Amino acid sequence: MSSLKRNANIVLFESMSAKGINFINILLLTFVLSVADYGKYSYVFVSVAFLSAFFDLGMENTAIRFTNKVTGKTKNGIFGLYLIVKIIIMSVIIILFLVLGEVVFRILDKEDIISFLPYLLLGLLGESLFFLNDTYLQSSQKFIKRAIINISRQLVVLLMLIFFYIFGVESLKIIMLTFLIPFLYSLFFLKNYIFFFKSIKVLKLDLVKEIIKYEKWMVIVSIPNNILGRIDFFLIAVWASYQQLAIYNFGFQLSAIIAIIPYALGKVLLPHISKFNNYKVFLETKMILKKVVKISVLLTIGIFVFVIIAKQIVTGQYAFSISILQFMALTSVLTFISIPIEQVFYSIGKPKIIFNAKVIQIILILCLSILPWYTKSILLMPIIMFGTKLIYLFILYRGYKTEYENLPSSLERTS
Repeated sequence: MSSLKRNANIVLFESMSAKGINFINILLLTFVLSVADYGKYSYVFVSVAFLSAFFDLGMENTAIRFTNKVTGKTKNGIFGLYLIVKIIIMSVIIILFLVLGEVVFRILDKEDIISFLPYLLLGLLGESLFFLNDTYLQSSQKFIKRAIINISRQLVVLLMLIFFYIFGVESLKIIMLTFLIPFLYSLFFLKNYIFFFKSIKVLKLDLVKEIIKYEKWMVIVSIPNNILGRIDFFLIAVWASYQQLAIYNFGFQLSAIIAIIPYALGKVLLPHISKFNNYKVFLETKMILKKVVKISVLLTIGIFVFVIIAKQIVTGQYAFSISILQFMALTSVLTFISIPIEQVFYSIGKPKIIFNAKVIQIILILCLSILPWYTKSILLMPIIMFGTKLIYLFILYRGYKTEYENLPSSLERTS
């Protein structure tokens, strides 16, 4: 079995296990919390996830790309640089939230979230460090260790929620203690952090300049990329009630079962292809893309079967979330198809193509978001996300074909 296939299987197993446990966690939360309280929990949860990814600023891809071209202390030095930048960014964000947090949430008409600000900030710090740890294990291709950590993290949350459910704990502040788990896990990497810091001195100036040059584009690309992560949630949060946010996020969490497949592919594909010359990158991607399209057809059929079954299981106030799930899951299929193409542009150092396509998608989403606001229909938002994703994929594929046709003839065209 090739290393790519083996690692993909490990990440897929880890993702399915973690998402499966998370699915149980979401169900438990709906039993423990009222719909309105689950809406507040969702708001904090999505904010933490969004901000931790947004302010990574694409450093994950930069770290993976360059650490796979070096070895030893130089590799650790790159992660030391990554860690310093992340600590500086998180410090600034936390200070801004402490000073302006109350004002921001009052402007957004979400005063109820102010009392949960400490959980949001600790969750943000924990997720940011956890994200760096995850990237380090991914770059080192320690996918088994990574799987153990990510699965056990969800199991700890599950045990806490079972405890809360058995003993009738309904306090939202107590239940939000689950946001502290990523921070506690990151303490196990404390020795790594120290080693990263010590290794920074081995970095050569030319390498640092090359990293900065690449990262400048990654910052630009990461902004639209991370905005698209949950732009839908925040656009409806402007006018939707906490009950509507709860239903919407419940549908999103259910669709995450499908989203793990593009996630798993993306985690292992970039470290695999970043070692090749440009032609070999296209050659590998072409073979992978054919398989991805075939799997996508099966996924689409599976989604419609899953929706039919889910409609029989999910009832009550959350029943409407199944319609939301359907379009979110179909959007995940389009994401799955786009992953190999995106990784090509990252690997050959041309993320600008991705940036342009995503900016167009964001503009379309913002323009069309007036429809759900005007009709007060949360279902229109996932439909908009699906339609704009389709346009994004079309633009991306055209850029992929153009880049391949323009490859210099001097490149070695062998497998």
